[in-house]
Amino acid sequence: MVMLPLFSTLAQDHNLRLLPRVSAQKAPPLALTGREHAFLQHKRELTVGIPPNELPPQYMCNIRDECEGLSIDYISQIARQLGVTVQIQRFPTHEALWAALAQGKIDAVPSVDNFINTEHFTLTDSYAREKPVLGADFTRPITLPDDLTGRNIAMVRDYLPLPLLRHYYPRAHFRLYDNDRDALSAVAFGRADVYLGNSYTLSRNFLNNLRLIRFSTLPDRETGFAISRNNPLLLSVFNKALTSIPDTQQQEIARFWQPDRLNISQSAPPLNFTPEEQRWIAAHPTVSVVLYSGDKAAPVTIIDNDGRLRGMAGDLLSVVSLKTGLRFQFSPVDTTSELLHKVRTAEADMFASMTPSMQRAQQILFTRPYLRSAFALTTRADRNDIHSLPDLRGKRLAMVRDTGVENQVRARYPEITIVPYENATELMNSVLQGKTDAAVSILVMADYQIKTHYPGKLRIVATVGDNPAWLSFGVGRSDPQLQSILDKVLLSIPPAEIESLANRWRPSDFVVVDSFWSRYRDVLIASAIFSGLMILLSVGWALYLRQQIKRKAALRRQLNDQLFQLRAVVSSMPFPVSLRDRDGRLTFCNQRYLVETGVLYEEVVGKTMVELPGLRTPEQAAFYHRQVMEVIATGQPVLEDRRYDLWDNPDSAIGITVYQWIEPWHDSEGNVLGVIGGWMDISEREALFAELREAKERAEDSSRAKSVFLSTMSHEIRTPMNAIIGMLDMALKKGRSGEQDLQALEVAYESAESLVGLIGDILDISRIEGGQLDYHPQPVEPVALIDSLLRVFQGLAIDKNITLSKHFPGEPQPRVLADPLRIKQVISNLLSNAIKFTDRGGVSLTVLTRSEPGDDTLTWIIEVQDTGIGIDDAQQTALFQPFSQADNRRAGTGLGLYISRTICEKMDGTLTLTSQKGVGTCVKAVMRLPRVRHSEEEAPAHADSLQELPERKVLVVDDNAANRILLAKQLAWLGQKAQLAADGYEALRLWQQQRFDIIITDCNMPGLNGYQLTQILREAEQEQNREPAWIIGFTANATRQVLERCLAEGMNSCLFKPCSINSLSAALSNASAAPIPLPVAAEESDIDQQMEDSLRALMIATLDEDLNRLAELRLPDDRLDIADLAHRIAGSLRIARRHDLAEACLLLEKQCRETPDLAQQPQVDSLYQDLRRYLTELKASPLFSPGEDADL
Repeated sequence: MVMLPLFSTLAQDHNLRLLPRVSAQKAPPLALTGREHAFLQHKRELTVGIPPNELPPQYMCNIRDECEGLSIDYISQIARQLGVTVQIQRFPTHEALWAALAQGKIDAVPSVDNFINTEHFTLTDSYAREKPVLGADFTRPITLPDDLTGRNIAMVRDYLPLPLLRHYYPRAHFRLYDNDRDALSAVAFGRADVYLGNSYTLSRNFLNNLRLIRFSTLPDRETGFAISRNNPLLLSVFNKALTSIPDTQQQEIARFWQPDRLNISQSAPPLNFTPEEQRWIAAHPTVSVVLYSGDKAAPVTIIDNDGRLRGMAGDLLSVVSLKTGLRFQFSPVDTTSELLHKVRTAEADMFASMTPSMQRAQQILFTRPYLRSAFALTTRADRNDIHSLPDLRGKRLAMVRDTGVENQVRARYPEITIVPYENATELMNSVLQGKTDAAVSILVMADYQIKTHYPGKLRIVATVGDNPAWLSFGVGRSDPQLQSILDKVLLSIPPAEIESLANRWRPSDFVVVDSFWSRYRDVLIASAIFSGLMILLSVGWALYLRQQIKRKAALRRQLNDQLFQLRAVVSSMPFPVSLRDRDGRLTFCNQRYLVETGVLYEEVVGKTMVELPGLRTPEQAAFYHRQVMEVIATGQPVLEDRRYDLWDNPDSAIGITVYQWIEPWHDSEGNVLGVIGGWMDISEREALFAELREAKERAEDSSRAKSVFLSTMSHEIRTPMNAIIGMLDMALKKGRSGEQDLQALEVAYESAESLVGLIGDILDISRIEGGQLDYHPQPVEPVALIDSLLRVFQGLAIDKNITLSKHFPGEPQPRVLADPLRIKQVISNLLSNAIKFTDRGGVSLTVLTRSEPGDDTLTWIIEVQDTGIGIDDAQQTALFQPFSQADNRRAGTGLGLYISRTICEKMDGTLTLTSQKGVGTCVKAVMRLPRVRHSEEEAPAHADSLQELPERKVLVVDDNAANRILLAKQLAWLGQKAQLAADGYEALRLWQQQRFDIIITDCNMPGLNGYQLTQILREAEQEQNREPAWIIGFTANATRQVLERCLAEGMNSCLFKPCSINSLSAALSNASAAPIPLPVAAEESDIDQQMEDSLRALMIATLDEDLNRLAELRLPDDRLDIADLAHRIAGSLRIARRHDLAEACLLLEKQCRETPDLAQQPQVDSLYQDLRRYLTELKASPLFSPGEDADL
């Protein structure tokens, strides 16, 4: 209800000009009464008031203060009929407007609906009617109930009275806005759910996401002019003027201001649906529709980029939605077959467009058609040989599958090959690509496809068929109610309105009307073309300039990026780099240059090397600057090694060696702009080269030393071997004649001892380098040991006519724990060297002792002084290296001093040497040895006496028959009873049958070896509670590791091959109760000759058998058998004193067991031939005697 104020408004009104848009038509004269004529004669001007806000399309004002709209065109017609002028006056508020009408200041207010209270004014006859509509944001999934319960409704203030709205929508929330823009924006941006207003405003809003949802349930809004109740004559003439306006004029006004309005949606009566149809609508509020994806069926159906349905079918479905309340959900597909399949199988309720045919009608129910077109024949634009169907005889024609015109073409032109496709896009592509010669499709779709996608490539040459191409909706045969509903909606739309919908989607079809456009069409088109060309030229030129600017900016950025990249690359280099101009002034350098020259970047930029050198000497800076200027002048680079003194070099006196380069850099025309230079520190490389040279020299020296060593070893070994072989040959020859030559045997013995010592040195150096030099300490008397050793060298001194003196402590010295062999080795090396290098004068040996009170050790100091040739100071340090000698070299290996010092260091001592060239040499050996406690004292055994042993039962286990017989002879010599076993299993049988006091077993035997035999025996002794036997290992591998393994496996001691009677007696004495001295051993001739003969025969037979077996074995399959056989043969060969063949057998055994890849079959064959030759010699020799102390 509008409340009128009781006082006059003070607001300023605003006058507007009238702007009619529809030309007035001639109307019949009005039948006026006399009072009405008199009123009009007096009333020469009508004053019409409008509110502050626009109400499109009723009235709208522009920036020129011109007012236009549907109501304005009606006011213009009425003023013409009445013969008066019109003044439009806008009021700032609704209250001021209604107050002015009540006070008579204005005559009328347009576009007032029939819902407003008319207590103070009355309405003319209505001249417009509209149905309030509901609009919403279609991009948001929202469900609108029929009564809008809980929804926020946006509406313009005073559009409809609130009591009316709350009557129809009691549970809705209304939000009022001053104008339509604010109301629409509230819905578009989520502040409200629904817009309530007229369809004109909704369809022309500036927001793309709003769309008409459905009509409201409110009654139609009829609008008229509001006239004051105090002016009945004006009301009468207004109504007569409205009645006199022709219908054509009213329709033209409506079309002008509402061109897209459907009459059926505004004024048509509601549709009458049957109860079945109403139930179907209630059960299916949302109808699923399938249609072609994209623009395959454009312009009938189009899915735009936002996923919305557009096109004629889309507009029709919107009308269906408005009329029925049904909502449609769209699913795009690509092919016609999919359309039919989804509807036929009820996956979808309907499809949007298709031409009916007999084949399709058997599967689908089609509605009445909503569009009439024709079938068009399309070809390539460059083909002029096809103008109609007869031209396609013998050619290929593309057509959508099951199109209605297909049967007609087949009947009339059987020569045409029809190629079926699934949609219009595939048709057009097939023609364009030459797969078919022409295509038949619906004209409106073909025209759209060609203009949109194939302009200038395809063209329409003719229409095809006798019947038009109809387009219809299609539903499943199980939904006849939906077909009936769609038919009723289509029937309710006048044909003119359907044609109007179709024309919206035909941009090339225009409706000619009498308008401003029709009168000035040519001028407007020419102006538009000219303006468009000018705009295009301007836009093109602007785009060109913009592109040039962009290209230059991109080029500038690219150059800057490259410059920064180049700077980053140079700065990241780990060596100095600098850039200088033509004057030699620095323009850029990296961080490493600043560090090595000790300058700051701000200080050095723009300076030459002379002005701010960065080098420690001005001479170097000046030289560098001269080189820079020479490169700039000549263009020739400088690449060389130089030495510089830099600020960051801690040792400026030495400097660093650098690889320096100075390269010219040029511009694009080849002119020298400056130089780029730098250097790289190669001091480490030079140092490495120096080290490599020194290493090469050391390697060459070592190679020469080893060559000398080999030649010396050849001499040192052959000399004693010559004596051994010659003396033994003389002794053998005299022995055959019954004469004994003890002197020859003694010389041979001494030469053999010398050879053993030489070999020991070589083995010791190998053990020292491997960290495996063995020591066996035992109680010894060093004075007695050294004194006995001096007697050996006394003869050498006499031979050289020099003296050999000794100086021992006067008082008796306690015994110490030491390895007598190693002490002898040290003193022998010292005495041998002293005598060797002394040609006149003599050699003296001095022994001193030193001890501290309470100390359990005794320090022995042994000095060997000679008057020999002496040694230079430079050569003394090298003498303690392997294979080293003084420059004045004589025969020797160069190993003695190195081995001797190593032995002294092992005995917690030192070995030092002092010498003077031409005067002599003094070598001092210091050994710190532990004293022997009284519990460790033992009576020394005479070197030439054997201990008396009680008779014991001894079991000898060895797979080598010669070894078994030799041990049997030696045991018989020592008064022992021996029983022999050929392998471990036989030994076990004998041990189970009788008791043995001592068991001597070979460690390496095939089958059950000595270690395994010991373990079995020890376990059996514990189980049977038998007294443990004394088990002695017997092996040719004389290493400490073997001894430790023997003891770990349960043996009591170990003997090494070859074994003398003394060694065997010492081993047996450990198992005896008390030793008793025996007389000197009997002569060899007292040994049983029969046992010797049997030993010789058995050895020949065993070796012959082993060689036959060796000939049958082959590598690599029989490598373990070959190793066992080689071990057996080596034992026999050691007894026969063939050490060379024995060592070859042991080497073969080691290779077969440890490194089988090194063992080769030719090596086995060569050893076999050597053994065969030896066996032949053995058979031919008249006598074989292993000897008592054959030290093999």
